[in-house]
Amino acid sequence: MNVLLGLSGMRVNLNFREANESDVPALVDLLADDVLGAKREDTSIPLNPNYLDAFHSIDADSNNELTVVESDGELVGMLQLTFIPYLTHLGSWRCLIEGVRIANTYRGKGLGTEFINWAIKRAKERRCSIVQLKSDKQRPDAIRFYESLGFKATYEGFKLKLYSANKRIQLTASLLASLPVAGADAWRWQNLIWLPCLTGFFKYKID
Repeated sequence: MNVLLGLSGMRVNLNFREANESDVPALVDLLADDVLGAKREDTSIPLNPNYLDAFHSIDADSNNELTVVESDGELVGMLQLTFIPYLTHLGSWRCLIEGVRIANTYRGKGLGTEFINWAIKRAKERRCSIVQLKSDKQRPDAIRFYESLGFKATYEGFKLKLYSANKRIQLTASLLASLPVAGADAWRWQNLIWLPCLTGFFKYKID
């Protein structure tokens, strides 16, 4: 779609689509392109196989969507949507937004607003009642951005680090192998294991 980015006056052609395996190296670069991401991501070549393992698990689960946005054919943003059924709130569904990144050359131009609004629309299509996300407290600009879009910091989140990324992946693989589930169901078990460790949630209620 052709969009006028309100903060920059730029008119660009945006394409929102599901990520494919060939996108993964560029997505890792996006994840690493900030102060916090640079400390925890691995941009070495060849690509760390853990990223491809994660991509395949996400891709196999109908309740996970890894989405990219292209501007005139250039990959300029990413986010992950996870659709979660809850017994609370009358058994409703929620949409969790994770891994939001915008390419450095497009930050501050309104692309993030377009992308989050697209994600909210997608959550409505999946009949979710709430959209929620988290932002590290070391990112005050991101927090102000989400608040400007109507998200509210309604409660405190907590996390407890158990293992480094490599140790966690080994533990998860071992645990899942012992469970009587497979394929996409196994990934849902993994979500249930790790979702309680999320921090700093913002909520957006869908009318």
